[in-house]
Amino acid sequence: MKLSIAWIFDHLGVDWHSIDLAALVAKFNATTAEIERVELINFPFGQLYAGRVISSDPHKGIRLFIAEQDKELILPFRSDAYTDAYFLIGDDTNMIRWASTADFFCAKDQLLSSVQLAASEQGGFWKNRCETTDYILHIDNKSITNRPDLWGHRGFAREIGALLDIPLIQIDQLCASVPIHDKIKPSNTPFPVIADAAYCSRLALLSLHVAAHLASPPLLMSRLLRVDCKPINLCVDLTNYVMFDLGQPMHAFDASSLDQKKIEVRTAHAGETIRLLDSQLIHLHEDDIIIADTQRPLSLAGVMGGIDSGITPQSTHLLLEAGCFNAVAIRKTAARYKKRTEAAMRFEKSMDPEAPPFALQRFVALLDQLNVSYQLNSAIMTVGNPPQTIVIELSHDLIEKRLGVSLNTDFVIKTWCVLGCLVSYTDDENGCLYSVTIPSFRATKDLTLPIDLIEEIGRFYGYDALPVQLPLVKAMVRETRALHKERLIKNLLSYGACMKEIQNYAFFDEAFLQRCTFDPHHTVSVQQPVSENWRRLVTTLIPGLMHAVINNDADNNELRFFEWNRVWHYDGQELHEKNNVAGIFWSKKGTIDFYKAKSYLVQFFHNLNITTVQWRHCTHNSMPWYAMHQTAELIVADQKIGHAGMINPSFWHQIGKGEAFVFECNADVLKHLAQQDKKFSPLPIYPAVERDISMLISLSMTVQRIIDLVMSLDERMVSVHLIDYYDRPEWKDQRSVTIRLKIRDKKGTLTAPLIEEILAMVTTALIKQGAVIR
Repeated sequence: MKLSIAWIFDHLGVDWHSIDLAALVAKFNATTAEIERVELINFPFGQLYAGRVISSDPHKGIRLFIAEQDKELILPFRSDAYTDAYFLIGDDTNMIRWASTADFFCAKDQLLSSVQLAASEQGGFWKNRCETTDYILHIDNKSITNRPDLWGHRGFAREIGALLDIPLIQIDQLCASVPIHDKIKPSNTPFPVIADAAYCSRLALLSLHVAAHLASPPLLMSRLLRVDCKPINLCVDLTNYVMFDLGQPMHAFDASSLDQKKIEVRTAHAGETIRLLDSQLIHLHEDDIIIADTQRPLSLAGVMGGIDSGITPQSTHLLLEAGCFNAVAIRKTAARYKKRTEAAMRFEKSMDPEAPPFALQRFVALLDQLNVSYQLNSAIMTVGNPPQTIVIELSHDLIEKRLGVSLNTDFVIKTWCVLGCLVSYTDDENGCLYSVTIPSFRATKDLTLPIDLIEEIGRFYGYDALPVQLPLVKAMVRETRALHKERLIKNLLSYGACMKEIQNYAFFDEAFLQRCTFDPHHTVSVQQPVSENWRRLVTTLIPGLMHAVINNDADNNELRFFEWNRVWHYDGQELHEKNNVAGIFWSKKGTIDFYKAKSYLVQFFHNLNITTVQWRHCTHNSMPWYAMHQTAELIVADQKIGHAGMINPSFWHQIGKGEAFVFECNADVLKHLAQQDKKFSPLPIYPAVERDISMLISLSMTVQRIIDLVMSLDERMVSVHLIDYYDRPEWKDQRSVTIRLKIRDKKGTLTAPLIEEILAMVTTALIKQGAVIR
């Protein structure tokens, strides 16, 4: 979110140029929220001029008169230019052009709409009323998600005023004195209002007439553009200005398009539709809150208005609306239609229920400030009960006990008061007791408990000023055997295989799945997903690991990640949940060797004392990323515990670079198998003998089959390991394989004839399998 320093100080009545901005930002970050960066902007008014439209022709273009330069010029045709309208013109190194939103530091570059100029402002004098310099604060939205009052310039002004000891200008000084009538009866208003309190706790309406073709003045436009809001026309711009000013969203309807029998806030009926201001046709859900007349929906409440009742340049009769809608419903609606507008972002934070009438009064005050003629057709009409006042009582001793410091009573009272609270207290032999009335703009989700008020005192006292003392805790932590095995498995992958642990969401990234052309089966979907992209629980951890590699491959040539997490799958009758551990070895230069990666896993299983893992060729796998001839099922005692193998190059090159090897195992089974304690075995008395055998053998004869065959020939065979392998194109379906045999006799030292006898037995068995001994 962007905020303007000049705009903020409108609510403090102090020249912001006299403020040490760097110190203010540091203090604000330490006490309130995170200002990510501060941007200095200097408006290039020397390169901007106001031009009055003389004539408009689609073929000849737009002829304008520049009073400041006393000359005429012609610019390309635009449909919104009409006679006597004023537009800003840019002059960049003798190139004349229409001014754009980028000239005012807006993130979106579009043509600027017409501007309003008084007679006294022509000839370039309009520049004198504009701010030439400003600082834009870039706010981290996550740091203010629990502070609905900070979603407007006034809320920030209140905090800054408290930090700098500057009083906030009272709201009635910024608002027009338009009467407010609560609980209006249908017979007393031109627009009878009905609102369900479950969906809208407060709704305010105001009917008025204005002139047609009203444009915004340059100052108003420039302020909106600074916070990335594109100007449209004066009436719409003022609703946006009030939203960014007070934090209360509002909407303007073209009242001439409404059925004046009734305005109602309700949920949508089955089959109802609305075309929004961005021209998208929405088929409404029965949980959507809408504003409607007797004929049709007018607005998707709290999100976006409808185009049929929207303000046009010809609109003269307006119905202004400001409400306080159900935060949960607005969040769901915005997510359902992917319309997270500025209004929706504020409403989902639980807005101040007392703010809607003030927003309408502020709108009228801005009309007065801009010298715009208007006619009010009624008082402000409101429905809804006033919010319940929250009063919190707490003792001074509790504050000092929680913060660990001694505090002055005057400091405590002043801190709460500058934040808008009303404070009374009693001081007797039982100590000082405070009674604090919470303002409505902090009562919706922020200050509800005594500890919340203590936090306010702590942040203004200064967190860095609080004494640092570790808490004294007497506890005995006993690590369970299962937790010990989990930590062991993670340590073996971290240190033994040089892998880094990552933690992904429990949901599939739907956008990445589409990129991979992978649609997992037997998945479980949540009923109320955070977004459409995070709705199905994971059945495998591999996609998350691949996505992590792709997100980090720009700055790395090799990556090794592993993840321990839960997976879920549904077999049609029952939901199953288990823990899996998965990993990926990746190289950008394509140097991943299957057997090298396999050796890490073999050593990993050996360190877990799981020595009977078989690597069985996988004949069928539903996962599209595994290479068919370089994928194995991991088997222990005829139980499959996972998969391991190379990623198919044709699959990987669609989403990334290089080569990768992945594995995924049932972590619960690993923990169970690894729980067998190692037992001491006496060291062998007689030495072992090692011999190497090289052979040319068919590709269908896997290394695991060779090892199993040789190990079964003689009980004196201790181990068989792969030493090397080699392929040549002319060998076609054969490869060279070298294995190392380790032989030991428990009864005595092996003699040369006995060794030769065992080797002959091995070579004979291999020859029967088609091997050519080399």
